[in-house]
Amino acid sequence: MSADKLKLKHAVFEALLSQKKTEFEKISKYQQDQLESINEADLDKSEMIESQTENMMREMRTESQSLDHLKEEVNFLEDYKSFKNREKVGPSCMVKTNIGNFVVAVPEHEFTVEGEKFTGISTKSPIYEALEGKTEGDSISFNGQEIKISQVV
Repeated sequence: MSADKLKLKHAVFEALLSQKKTEFEKISKYQQDQLESINEADLDKSEMIESQTENMMREMRTESQSLDHLKEEVNFLEDYKSFKNREKVGPSCMVKTNIGNFVVAVPEHEFTVEGEKFTGISTKSPIYEALEGKTEGDSISFNGQEIKISQVV
């Protein structure tokens, strides 16, 4: 396994971690701003203000669940230490195929690292379930497409 492949894998994980941290900080800041806004509201002024405050609290509860999930994803990526070569598709690996490149860690829309595009997938995703345990050169059929694995790192 060349050092360049492992270096790219490390860069992909670092880029994914950076994206998740940015997303976490953005939602956390928004939630803090909302909380400050709620604290400044004078609930005795009218029912309309109370209704707005209740809506804001409901929205914050929903965002808190997203925030908790994002924190779990950030923690997973921060704890990732294994930059060794993988021979089979499994957790914490990078997979290159004829339809795109994947990093098995946490879900994330397509992002670019060193000119190559990657998509983050979790071990709970259907595409991962189809790829799990496969090696370089293997092919699978997924959603009517033939997917050929060209590299597992």
